[in-house]
Amino acid sequence: MIIKSFYYLHYKSINDDFFNVCASTIGDIFVKFNLTPLDITQKTYVRISINAQGKIINIDKGDARVNLGGDFSRKGDVVSFNALLNYSTKHICLNTVERDCYTSRVISFNTFAENFRIRSDFYPLPKNLSKFNFKNFQGIGKGTATINIETQKIHDLKLYTNTVEPEDDVGVVTHADNNTVTVSCFFANGGVNTFCLVA
Repeated sequence: MIIKSFYYLHYKSINDDFFNVCASTIGDIFVKFNLTPLDITQKTYVRISINAQGKIINIDKGDARVNLGGDFSRKGDVVSFNALLNYSTKHICLNTVERDCYTSRVISFNTFAENFRIRSDFYPLPKNLSKFNFKNFQGIGKGTATINIETQKIHDLKLYTNTVEPEDDVGVVTHADNNTVTVSCFFANGGVNTFCLVA
């Protein structure tokens, strides 16, 4: 199971699909939660259900007293949890996780991601990049990161290119064993960016 840290949608009409959720349109969601989109970003708490392929399949009213990703439950291959719906007249963003304000890493304790193999979408790059053969690294790039499942620390890095294209796949598991998982990623902002959490 792969869950993104956020799901973003730029829309032109309230008749556009809402993440293909049960044939709902954006207008349906605004009516369901009694929301009035304005030019400024507003927010409301929701409870979303995501299947094994990482697709949102249901959305209901959430609880503002619960942490993002919290109050989670599993039913078969579907996980449901609290999320934050940010919306305006032009965009919708569903945030599924909260971040530590000092490390920018995802707070996974007591959330759906607590027992995931990759429990954050961002890992700071180790200080000593020379041991990973990052000699030509210019601060941005594409490659893979091997992460220790228990410690959630970077075990190995591979830099394939110093360029990043929007259509490049990241968050794809390329190898896994009992101790580590290797995932495709972008290197930027001083860290490994997977854009998703992996069960």
